[in-house]
Amino acid sequence: MTTDASEQRRGAGTGEPDRSEAPAGEARRGRLDGKVAIVTGAGSTPGPGVGTGKATAIVMAREGAKVVCVDLHPERAEETRAVIEEEGGTALVVRADCTSSDDCEAMVAAAVEHFGRLDVVVTAAGISTPDYRSGDQEVARKTMMSAIDNLGTP
Repeated sequence: MTTDASEQRRGAGTGEPDRSEAPAGEARRGRLDGKVAIVTGAGSTPGPGVGTGKATAIVMAREGAKVVCVDLHPERAEETRAVIEEEGGTALVVRADCTSSDDCEAMVAAAVEHFGRLDVVVTAAGISTPDYRSGDQEVARKTMMSAIDNLGTP
């Protein structure tokens, strides 16, 4: 019995197509077709680079997901939505404070109302401010208190 290299790349009889030579950006396209994803922290702090939430939202849209771009600063999430839509994807921006249970419930409701379902939630929101310094006790205390305050059950 002989097999060629492309058969070996398909994996142990999975029948998956060989994507090893697909152009960049297309190798995984479609894995999230028909899915709806919320990505918190979908805006990035102004300045150079792209944050984890923004990058995740863009990649998920490239994979076929409709993305709810959630951020405390909606104007930043609008930039992410614009990138997604320029690339042919679909996105919705929702302003939410992820430390608020009411806002979290509202973001889920917005996803279901707008897209009819919710399949994936990525919690990438975090603290990233120009004035934050490693070891800043006041910022660390406020962050810890916010986390503890939100541990309660309804």
